[in-house]
Amino acid sequence: GQPEAALSRLLRACKLAPNVPEAIYNVGDIYLALEQFDAAETAASVAIKISPSMSAAHVLRVVALEGALRYEEALRASQRGLSQNPSHFGLQYEFARMLRLVGRLADAEAAFKKCTSPSFYHHSEGVRPSSIAYAHNEYAALLSQLGRNEDARKHWRKSVDVDPTFAQGWVNAASHEDGLEQSLGMYQRAVALSPGLVEGWINIGQVYYNSFRQDASYMGRALEAFERALAVKPQSSSALYSVARSRVDLCRWEGREALFEEVARRMRRDLARGSLLTTSLSLVYLLVYPIPDRLLLSAYAAKAASVHQTAAGLVRPDRPELASDSGGVVTVGYVSADLREHPVGLLFQAVPGMHDRSGFRVVCFALQAGPADDRVWSRIRAEADEVVDLSQLSLQQAVEQISLRRVDVLVDMNGYTQHGRPELFAARPARLGVSLLGFASSLQGAALDAIATDRVASPPEYAGDYTEGLAYLPGTHYLADHLRSWHTRRLASPSALPAVTKQQVGLRAGAFVLASFNQPFKVDPGVFRVWIRLLLRVPHR
Repeated sequence: GQPEAALSRLLRACKLAPNVPEAIYNVGDIYLALEQFDAAETAASVAIKISPSMSAAHVLRVVALEGALRYEEALRASQRGLSQNPSHFGLQYEFARMLRLVGRLADAEAAFKKCTSPSFYHHSEGVRPSSIAYAHNEYAALLSQLGRNEDARKHWRKSVDVDPTFAQGWVNAASHEDGLEQSLGMYQRAVALSPGLVEGWINIGQVYYNSFRQDASYMGRALEAFERALAVKPQSSSALYSVARSRVDLCRWEGREALFEEVARRMRRDLARGSLLTTSLSLVYLLVYPIPDRLLLSAYAAKAASVHQTAAGLVRPDRPELASDSGGVVTVGYVSADLREHPVGLLFQAVPGMHDRSGFRVVCFALQAGPADDRVWSRIRAEADEVVDLSQLSLQQAVEQISLRRVDVLVDMNGYTQHGRPELFAARPARLGVSLLGFASSLQGAALDAIATDRVASPPEYAGDYTEGLAYLPGTHYLADHLRSWHTRRLASPSALPAVTKQQVGLRAGAFVLASFNQPFKVDPGVFRVWIRLLLRVPHR
């Protein structure tokens, strides 16, 4: 518990005996614990020079270079170590991790597959169950990144089968379990094993957060768990970002200015470290946070870079020419996770049936399938020419399904929202990629050619902030299925849809009502003050 004192004594010992690699290794290990990565790498290099076959020193050098964000050098360091000891488990594990970090995902998968094979680790000396558990955990993370969620789930379960005391494994396994009670039980087991495991508390909060529609009190419980995580580890960005998000959802505005100053400071640090996307930061909520615009764009640019790195590992099909170029029918593909009873689905549901079939073919690609009895999902399936369920497919399989249908214009209706898969657009399986309706911002990358928008949502003077072209629609880009609206349907059939009176919902007759049919995070103190000023000036409020 006194690393500085230990380091001082070790340095004195090394002066007395400068050629003892174990002592120099221990110096590097302490530097690593102190996050002095360059010093740790130097110590590891000295130890390796004295003893080239010292595998632990090779591992230390890889981890130190990773900490210094020198990923390509770290990869070469792992390869050098393996050349000295090809059967060393730790070096094979670090080799696989570094391949993933530099974007060589297919090679990383092969390396992890070897690392987690019993035929490999049974022949490595002194491999502990916890080390094998960590390898399964990292392999699962890679598979999840590749969109192979079922394979990922298997390896997360293997991590806790190999080592039931592996708290991080319980956290990750729980994140892919269905059911509130089951996942909560696994997270609680994780924090019981390791009370200081911040990810456990964050995920307990996330379970409550995701389930708040079942019980409104869950949002408060989520905030309590996130605050516990921040108390356990104040330097945890994920804990801070989760606290900020849930406080916005609960409209808890006390201390708002100081909170978001810290959020902005932490975002800049995480961007500089290259770690922002590994945190719990919501890219959607950034659109309503009081942070500088340039910081928001930087966060989206980091996401775009990650998207393209993943897409680079996919087999890219040949891009067809536009069908209209040869006088054929244009195939339009709409990609969305919200083709159901959801605001986007409700607004979009009439669109497939309104295309001119003499010139257009409509294919809807569902990133999440709606329930069989969902009326929006049923209508879209009835009115589109084809609906393809991509929800259970890997990214590669999804790209192949889109390419198979020779899509001319592929429309993104999610962007960086939950369940969106922007990698599909970065792989360019269609001739043109366009954003519509689902995400109110530029993606800050080359995945899309244009955004279908209007001059209010995307003022021309801000065009330079977009990496996509702005395709302005007349009036508004916002879709509304007015023919299916309650008002229009009631005019057509008053008896089928009787009017709702204010008294029926507990309001005084003649009362002036302001309503916002949005999630609370979209209401900020400024908007709320406007409402209050309006109400104070209305006589029958």
